[in-house]
Amino acid sequence: MEGKVVMQPGNNLSVNKKLLNLDIIRAVAAIMIVLVHLELFGWGGHGVELFLLLTGYTAFLSIDRHKDITPLTYYKRRLARIIPSYYGVVLIYFFIYLVVLGERYPVKQIGISLLKYFTLTTTFFPRNLLFWFYLGTTGTIVTIMLFYIIAPFLYKLINNFRRSLIALIVAFAVCQVWVHYLEILYAGTEYAGRHPAYFIYLCFFGVAAYFAVKEKKIFEYITVLMLMGAAFLILDVSNTKLYWIIMFTTLLLATMDVEKWIPDNSFGRVAVSVVRFISKYSYALYLGHPIGILIMKSIFNPDTTTMPMAVYKIVELGFFVLMTFIVYILFEKPAAKLFGGRAKRK
Repeated sequence: MEGKVVMQPGNNLSVNKKLLNLDIIRAVAAIMIVLVHLELFGWGGHGVELFLLLTGYTAFLSIDRHKDITPLTYYKRRLARIIPSYYGVVLIYFFIYLVVLGERYPVKQIGISLLKYFTLTTTFFPRNLLFWFYLGTTGTIVTIMLFYIIAPFLYKLINNFRRSLIALIVAFAVCQVWVHYLEILYAGTEYAGRHPAYFIYLCFFGVAAYFAVKEKKIFEYITVLMLMGAAFLILDVSNTKLYWIIMFTTLLLATMDVEKWIPDNSFGRVAVSVVRFISKYSYALYLGHPIGILIMKSIFNPDTTTMPMAVYKIVELGFFVLMTFIVYILFEKPAAKLFGGRAKRK
């Protein structure tokens, strides 16, 4: 039965193929983000697309499993664990900038900026209107939370594979038109590239992936993705996010039976444990590691430090780990206990 842990014949690993599959995707996304900020993997920033793909998939997975719950109950399940960590990280940023670094900003700007972040509207405003437009990865988290907010209502319209493909095309078209308008309106700034419209349509790739798995139309969806990629190449579409999301969605679909590939030995069990561990802390890592970068640069200026670069990267990675555990222990773990205990990640 979907959603339950099952014993595979001849395999001592108790795994649910879909949960393990999603855990692998989370782990890969987290590692990619860390590597790009360690300047070790230039394409690592596309791990963001993986998180958005998972957002669409898990949002509809959760709704489908609990069709009898109200939107408010759904928000408790999905958002309650995300928002406390997000708010906590925003406050940490403000504390570092205002208290530790001693930056001076008008009190009115501080109050309005806090209001923007706490109402999830920060990326709806251009950077030059108010300061602190984009603290670390908080802008992407706003997009993820916005999708979770609209997901229960989208589900009433999108409840099968065919409709999910139509929704994907519509979302892509609407977002491209809106971003193009923003690029004209705010020419010369990076605002359009931070607006939720620039990212949120990527979640719909995950929605279609969920229905493709549910209705056993994985081959059909992969075919659509390949045709889509070919069309973008022919049309010379320069949006690299599209090519990455197509590749990642294909990867997600192609690895649904990943548990069958795991050897029944100590190596297999260790591999699963490592993946589960990274997946467990992936959200805290995603939110917390940019703070580690800020702290590292505040202590050791990368342009003037005499520290060997290899040592610098190791120390920076240490700050990543430290901030990950701080965010998890102070915010994510207490929120998980407060809003439903340690339920399994969907």
